Amino acid sequence: MDYPSSLPCPLRDGYDINPENNIIRTQMVSGRARQRVAYTSIPAYADLSWLFTAQQSQLFESWSAAAGGDWFNIKLKTPLGYFYQACRFMETPKGPSLTGAELWQYKAKVEIRDRAIVD
Repeated sequence: MDYPSSLPCPLRDGYDINPENNIIRTQMVSGRARQRVAYTSIPAYADLSWLFTAQQSQLFESWSAAAGGDWFNIKLKTPLGYFYQACRFMETPKGPSLTGAELWQYKAKVEIRDRAIVD
């Protein structure tokens, strides 16, 4: 399932991508510590928000209800540029919140399956 192309990209305000910690650290009796990488495929989490018109808001609510907890593709900005990322909602999007006279704001926390990184 794809994010509707007629809807705007997430806002920059509050846009945050946080990878899961994949380093396991074991403290030794001597005071030193051992570290190892637990896994190489690192999920990441993003806080996203959108501003929509009333018509866009209706489409977003319908689409997000259909997406539910399933994976969907959305174009997200990364340090490498814009890339389609496989994401899923970790919770139901919050909103609509009236912003200004005519716009509606939604916020959601999503899981990103594989972050776009340089090989």
